[in-house]
Amino acid sequence: MTIADVLKEMGSNSPPFQPSVNSHVDVYEERQMSWNPVCIKKDALFYQFRTLGEEECTIELLPDACLNVLFECDENDPHALLSGTFLEPKVLELKPYTTYFGFKPYSSLGLKTPGIHCGELVNAHTDFTYAFPTATQLVEKIPGAKTFDERIRMFNEYARGNLIDKEYTPT
Repeated sequence: MTIADVLKEMGSNSPPFQPSVNSHVDVYEERQMSWNPVCIKKDALFYQFRTLGEEECTIELLPDACLNVLFECDENDPHALLSGTFLEPKVLELKPYTTYFGFKPYSSLGLKTPGIHCGELVNAHTDFTYAFPTATQLVEKIPGAKTFDERIRMFNEYARGNLIDKEYTPT
């Protein structure tokens, strides 16, 4: 195996790494899973954490060439943010003592985005329901889930019918 083969294999299997997240949150967990059967880069990173402190928590995110969906699991004010690919570090401000659940596909290929084109999200973010108008019920249900596994299951059920572009063919 050549070095290029090793790097290629590492890149396809290695989840995007955000070092400052683990140092500012409590109870961080993640799972890399296959979620999109029509895409070559079919894996995604699911993650969940709870913020610390009594004040707003700020985390610096490094560019990682991935889209990101972040659900704020507040049953009284549920919402989700869709972030595009960032070309420079980005500061994320989070509520204290709040659980967050995230989904980060390794590629936007094979992903349908009915409300927005992924190119519009370079260095930007939007409300998840703006890009995916059918996601309102999902955004309301995710905070009420009792476990990380239950949130992953809910998200994947939604993704099968609404996010995966079954007509996509790799070129």
